Amino acid sequence: MVTMIDGVLPPPPVSGRTEGPVLSLKDYAALQRAPKRAPTTRVTVRSYDVPGSWLNKLTGKQLSDEAKAYSPDHMYAEYDDGREQYIYRGGPRGAFLSARVDPARESPDYGRGERVLYRTELPGQTARQAIQPAREAADHLNRSGQPYLVFGSNSNSVIGDLTADQLGHRVGDRQTPGYRPSTLSPYLPGW
Repeated sequence: MVTMIDGVLPPPPVSGRTEGPVLSLKDYAALQRAPKRAPTTRVTVRSYDVPGSWLNKLTGKQLSDEAKAYSPDHMYAEYDDGREQYIYRGGPRGAFLSARVDPARESPDYGRGERVLYRTELPGQTARQAIQPAREAADHLNRSGQPYLVFGSNSNSVIGDLTADQLGHRVGDRQTPGYRPSTLSPYLPGW
């Protein structure tokens, strides 16, 4: 806490301790005029192995490295400005595809990322501002009634669509099936 003075120093506290630095009005005005660092939000797209995660929950065992190399991953995007952190993710809601934005610590994906697929920065934006396109995409998707297809429109396509629109780069790889737009009919089973 800062103690402001108007030209006269306050008497020292009885304990001899102050509660922070003492600023004169001149110092306080100079501090207010000083240039402020523009916010920057780091966007990180991470993924983790889905079958390996299930196996670990059921048996406590890990998939071998060879099996993990061919096992499908789930992607999610983190937005972090150093003060606030959010996670955008997709997934099934019954038979339908859904998406959501959560404060990072409230997300089921928090701390689960095994691989970093993409990193970038959005200068001049707080995390709250940077996550707005994801909130809009989630609202639109949740109202659309789009079916969830394991190898078609899935959690990875949600991240691929958002990163293509917001960052100009469709994020994903061979371990994140669905990250590219599906050429199959949405009415076919998710093969």
